[in-house]
Formats: sequence, C-alpha cells, structure tokens
Amino acid sequence: MNILYIIHPSEQNTATFAHTTEIIKGLRKLGHIVTTTHISGSGTLTKETNNKPLWVRILRRTPVRWLYNQLKGELALLYLTWIELKLLTLIFKPHCPDAIYSRHRWLNLFELCSPKPYIREINGFVADEMRVRKAGSRFSIWLFDRIEHWNLRHGDRWIPVCPEMAETLVQEYKVPREKITVVHNGVNTDIFKPDSNIPIQDNRICFAGQLWKHQNLDKLITAMPLIPNIELLLMGEGVEMPSLKRLATELRVQERVIFTGRVTQEKVVAGISSSTICVGPFFQGEYSDKIGRSGLKMYEYLSCGKPVVCSRSANSQPIEDESLGSLVDNLDPETIAEAISTLLHSKLKLEIGNRARAWAVKNGSWNRAAADIAKVMEEAIA
Repeated sequence: MNILYIIHPSEQNTATFAHTTEIIKGLRKLGHIVTTTHISGSGTLTKETNNKPLWVRILRRTPVRWLYNQLKGELALLYLTWIELKLLTLIFKPHCPDAIYSRHRWLNLFELCSPKPYIREINGFVADEMRVRKAGSRFSIWLFDRIEHWNLRHGDRWIPVCPEMAETLVQEYKVPREKITVVHNGVNTDIFKPDSNIPIQDNRICFAGQLWKHQNLDKLITAMPLIPNIELLLMGEGVEMPSLKRLATELRVQERVIFTGRVTQEKVVAGISSSTICVGPFFQGEYSDKIGRSGLKMYEYLSCGKPVVCSRSANSQPIEDESLGSLVDNLDPETIAEAISTLLHSKLKLEIGNRARAWAVKNGSWNRAAADIAKVMEEAIA
C-alpha cells in the first residue's frame, strides 16, 4: 500500500512522536510505502526558561499574557484549523495515496474531500483532555466538544487504543461499531529491556507517565506511610506535580518520593530498570471510564522485566491472566499498600519478571500493532 501518514506539528518532540515513529517503522518493515507530512508550525509546547530574551519575559508579565491565557483555547482552535487546511492540500498532489492515516483529531476535511479511505487513530477526546489539563475557557472547551462530536460521526475506519474508547465512540459519538477496530499500543522491545548493568534498588517502586489527576497518583502517595522504607520514583511531568509534592510533604514522605520531571527515553528505561516493581497508573472515575487505559506504560514495564501493580481495566487483563503482577479494584490506600507490599516481598519476583519480558516480546511489540493497523487499512481499501 501507498500510505500518507499525517504528522501534526504538535506531536514532535513528545512521547506521542515516539509512538508515531514506531508505527511508521513497522509499516515500512511490512513492505508498505509510507509518506509522512512535515508541516511546520509553532504549535509545539515549549518549556519556559529564564534563557528567553528579556523582552519576552517582560511581555509575559503584562496584560498580554493574561489575555493569552483567557483566549488560548480559541487560539488553539484557529491554529488547528489553519494546519488542517494546509494538510488538506496534500491529497490533491500527484501520486495520491491508497489510504490516509492520522492521529490528528480535528476537522474531518480529509473524509469530506478525499476519495481515499481515511483511517483515524483515537487516543483520547480533545475536550476532555482540555478539562483535565485545565486548558481553555468554558466556551472554547464547549466548542471543541461540539466540533469533535460532529467530526467523529464521519470517517471510514476508527482505531481506538483500548476497548473503553471503542465503547465511548459507539455510545456517545454514534460511530458504527463495525467501523471500529481496537489496536492496542506497543513497546520497542529492543529499547525497553532488562539491563543487568543497572543495579536494582530493593526498596524502589517506579511510575513513569504524565502526572494528571485521573492517574490518581495521590492515592499512591497516600499509601506510602503504610509501606515502610520504600522509595517512590515518579518520572514525568504534569499539572498535578505541585499538589502531589504538597501531599508528600504533608504526609512526611517527601524524602522518599523522587520527582524527576520530564526525562529522556533512556532515563525512563534506566529508572524502570533500577526499580523492583512498577506501579500504576491507577485509573478510576468518569474520565477514566470513558477513555480507559492504553496499556503503553504497562507494556514498557513488562518489557523491562518488571512485575506490575495497577488498576483493573481491559488492557491490564494480561497482568492477571499471565500472573505478571497484581491488579487492584479499590483505590483506597490500604488496598494499594497491601498489593505493593505483597509483590515486593514475594520470592517469585524474578520469575514474574522473566515471564513479563517474554510476554511483552511475544504480544506487546510495535510490530504487532503495525501489522494490525495495516490489516485495517487493507480492509478499508477493499
């Protein structure tokens, strides 16, 4: 197949881009021709530093900065629309592809204008993510939500990354069930693998991912006083970091909770490798029920040969079925603490880790995900 893969500029330099790169590599390994877009833009979020020019730092302390914060949802809407209009011109160029694939989740101009199948990967819902990230005004969130509801009613095929998202597409967005195929995320088993050169800290547990409210990491920190002498490594950043740091201080466990902020993929692998077990995310609540859990971090933990403690979901079923860790149904601190303590003191940790690695290599690779996606494309073309 000749595939046009839409890469949105805001994906670059993020964990999302690593996902995109792995799928493209997998499709090319299968012999498909993959053409990617390279649309320039300033949509990538950048971390603020004191190295910015003086005039920029002064401007950010003026009413202009306040006005931007009030209107950033509306500005994002205009920016995404402009990007989509630029992307739309690609389908009218020579050598039109057999299929168009994208994680891009905005206007559905491709489906309305292109004679070729448009396959869309669904990793979340824009308005809900804006609420979680506290980004945008009520009006802009409402507008994003209305457009996305219209948008998701039109298309050829949808690929959600977990069963809960598939059910949300059917029930809330009225997408025909027969046009939906769940394709679970994967892991690069050549990068995420056990490293014998990194000493394992017997008292360390690890979480890698975004520090968002729906991850319920406050429940994990609240369980810390119930598990003596353990160290919690939190690798990632997010809007909940300040409140989680305050909670750790209030519970007097701040010396046992390490916040790394954003780290490179290499450091994520090193952090996982240095830990005895990996934990979370602990999803529970209305938003979590709607989007489910993609299983991406779980696959990374397992691929590094680590037992896992996390909440129950459709994607976490292998943990229970293959005895690769422990699932918690209740997110009270006592239940979480008991599950972690039991696994930490289990004499089978090494055996569980070996099984986890073997399962990830066989069932959790990006090559498997790419093959599943290619099959959906072929069905759409036929």
